[in-house]
Amino acid sequence: MEPRIAIPRGTYEHISMACDEIETVEPNFIDAELEQSGRLAGQRITIFNGTHLGIGSITQPPQKLSHHVNLAFVDPRPVSRLDWRGKVAVTAMAIAGSVAILIAARLSLHLDIHQAIALLALIVATLAGLGATLRERAKETVFLTRHGRVPLVRFCGRTARQDGNRDFLRLLVHSIRRAHGERLRERGTLLRDEMKEHRRLADEGLLSAKQFQSARALILRAHDQESMISAATE
Repeated sequence: MEPRIAIPRGTYEHISMACDEIETVEPNFIDAELEQSGRLAGQRITIFNGTHLGIGSITQPPQKLSHHVNLAFVDPRPVSRLDWRGKVAVTAMAIAGSVAILIAARLSLHLDIHQAIALLALIVATLAGLGATLRERAKETVFLTRHGRVPLVRFCGRTARQDGNRDFLRLLVHSIRRAHGERLRERGTLLRDEMKEHRRLADEGLLSAKQFQSARALILRAHDQESMISAATE
């Protein structure tokens, strides 16, 4: 995690997003918990109050979460990404494949055409299979903010593949959709509140200044588009 960086206030006052209205929340009841395995071992992810996601350590009680996020501002459609180990592994496989094919091509000088083709096909198939396995094992399931597109929580491939954890992920998606629907009916628009949520997360150190500025630009763009649509329908 990058160190907390102070961000000047008033950077989004032109769409009336006051920072003094930031909400606080306490975990009154726990919906579900998941403890990460693999590379993210030691991390506890908690769905609480039916509307929030908590991120903390397994050494902390649920009431002492390191960070929490309002699920109304989370995109329910996670993305799959390779973690850095996966990227290194895939790069290494590509290099190994190139070397193996060059060696096979050299050996083919002493083989007939059918033997050379069979050898090359075997090498390519083996490397493709190993590469696909590495990619699948190294994939992370990442949930982003709805409009700001900032990664909030990552589930490593081993965690996401386990049967019991799939139920947690399904509940998380369901809770995101429900929280968003309830908040939308209550407020009418969520862009202003989503900006405040990003600001709070930046103040707490979960987002870097660069991530906040990127999210801010995307939310402002969405706000402008929403304003244009609203003006066109009036």
